[in-house]
Amino acid sequence: MQATGGARRTRMRQTAFARATAAGFGTLARLGGRTPLASPMFHGVERVADLPYVQNALPEQHLDVYRPRGATGPMPAIVYVHGGGFRALSKETHWIMGLAFARAGYVVFNISYRLAPRNRFPAAWQDTAAAWSWVLEHGEEWGADLSRLAVAGESAGANLVSALTVMTTTRRPEAWARPVFEAGIVPRAALPACGILQVSDTERFGRRRLLPFYIRDVIEDIPVTVLPRDSARARLADPLLILE
Repeated sequence: MQATGGARRTRMRQTAFARATAAGFGTLARLGGRTPLASPMFHGVERVADLPYVQNALPEQHLDVYRPRGATGPMPAIVYVHGGGFRALSKETHWIMGLAFARAGYVVFNISYRLAPRNRFPAAWQDTAAAWSWVLEHGEEWGADLSRLAVAGESAGANLVSALTVMTTTRRPEAWARPVFEAGIVPRAALPACGILQVSDTERFGRRRLLPFYIRDVIEDIPVTVLPRDSARARLADPLLILE
């Protein structure tokens, strides 16, 4: 009973820290987005918000387009996927990524996706694949050069763009991944930053060095909230292992 109670307390602490961390990052990002310097017009950027990338889209299944104002001709493009441990944040909290890449001359498709624990694997991966398919179909309408299309993301987003790149280069057994491969377009570059690339074993981050307990709690909470009960079918949640 003591072990069970201790495990329960640890689980509650992990969940509390994960929620508090996500709320803190989200609040800071939203406050920053309200400053005058965050206005796309200030930077010569146009933002078109809340385009659905699937039919009957839920609020999370939308993307924003950022592009240089007045730009002509096809431009290099990036599909950006936000982080947040698969459980938090959105395209609204990651507005600065769309703004930064658009200032550099890119058309940016900044996506949101369904979050855990309400939506476990494969929801976020399915949504990333669907957003990619939408960009392949509609990207040229927004000035994107699909021959110069890259993917980028951080943390959970790094996992999702890595898994997406695997889908574009390998015929997968998952039905929802097949259209990505069959489209025949591979990203020119994949930019996964600070990636959680093995959801099934996030404890690996603490094996090389001692992590602060609050970071460890957030990371170790991820498999519990993200993976389904039958985690053997969640291979794309571990793109690192597929690459290995």
